[in-house]
Order: sequence, then C-alpha cells, then structure tokens
Amino acid sequence: MKMTYPVRDLDSSGNVVNVRDIPTDYYFGNLTGNWDLNGDGIYGQFEKDFGRGGVDNNY
Repeated sequence: MKMTYPVRDLDSSGNVVNVRDIPTDYYFGNLTGNWDLNGDGIYGQFEKDFGRGGVDNNY
C-alpha cells in the first residue's frame, strides 16, 4: 500500500480546508507515471502530481 493525497475539500470560497490521506494499491497498477511529480515526497497529491508525466487517473 502507498499513502496518497488525491482528495481535498473546499469551503464556499474555494479555499482548501481539508486534505485527506488515502492508502491505495493503485500505485502498483500505474507504474509508468511519476507519483511524486513535484518532488515534495508526498505521493499522489491532488493537482500537484496529476498531469503530464504524473499520475494517470484516466485509467
């Protein structure tokens, strides 16, 4: 299992108020993308690790 951070909650103004950590084994099903695209040591962060060269969430 790998701990990822793909979910965030927004308040009514659009500010991030809560980032939830979610363990997943999806990491081992998508080995071609970089799960730490921005290099901060936190894997699968919403918006920061999804994109060209990162996590492919359109499997």
